Amino acid sequence: RNPTRNDRRLGSFKINLATGRWADFATGAKGGDAIALLAYLDGSDQARATRVQGFAREYGDTEAFHYIGQSVNFTADAEAVADVAQAAKALGAKLIVVDTLARAIAEGDEITPGDMGRLIATLDALRAATGAHVMVVHHTGKDESRGMRGHSSLNGAADVTLHVTASGAARQAEVKKNKDGLAGTTLAFALKPTTLGRDDDGDDIVTMVVEEVQGAAPKAPAKRERLAAEQRMIFEEIQSFFADIEPDFVTPAPGMRRRARRTIRRCRRRGRWIGGERWVTRRVAEPDWRSAAAPQSGDVRWSCVK
Repeated sequence: RNPTRNDRRLGSFKINLATGRWADFATGAKGGDAIALLAYLDGSDQARATRVQGFAREYGDTEAFHYIGQSVNFTADAEAVADVAQAAKALGAKLIVVDTLARAIAEGDEITPGDMGRLIATLDALRAATGAHVMVVHHTGKDESRGMRGHSSLNGAADVTLHVTASGAARQAEVKKNKDGLAGTTLAFALKPTTLGRDDDGDDIVTMVVEEVQGAAPKAPAKRERLAAEQRMIFEEIQSFFADIEPDFVTPAPGMRRRARRTIRRCRRRGRWIGGERWVTRRVAEPDWRSAAAPQSGDVRWSCVK
């Protein structure tokens, strides 16, 4: 029997149980492994089918896990959203995962309050219709410290938010917001590779499954702030100036402006000291010499001194 339609004629669909090769002769579709077959029957892609099989291989029965292989426009396709709600109710779903927000909002704009508001309203309606929790996978912007990208109404509407970070192979999910509990709880986990077999080229079919790790994952080191062009120029000049100086001499304070470039070059040529209103550094071998106090911040006027 052909599993993709009501066709019981022999030969329209064949599977080689020894090699995993299969072919639908009515449509011309074919593949070389069981993962490709699963993707074809589910109407999804091989990446999703591989993840489902990896989960089943690691944790056993997946009858309670169902997925939709196509993107659903949550802001403009009311019929598709109704189908999702109907399927979730029929299955008795307890959790609906929308992966990702960018796909769900489709041609809508994450930044505008109107489009984001329509998406939030649709998710609220889905939750009310099914009685299930609704989880949305979203991303931060380039600056992770600012949280989720897009309009802030999303964070305002969320009951719980989790922030997932990675440090090497370790990963951590941290509760950033919790309307009905404490924030700050962390869950450490790792991605474990699982081999499912070989494809028709003889290469391993590998996917990743989540594995809980005891203890909190180490936090990723803070990223260093990049210097602006003017700051980088001054820093390079300071490095060049002190290249032949004993390392236990203090260096010029931060806060120098562009004019310091000419001053440093002039002092280097004259072999003199570099001085400011509150700080002087000598170019002589006095091992314990230090200024009385280094300046704090602000603009220091630098000049050559004798």
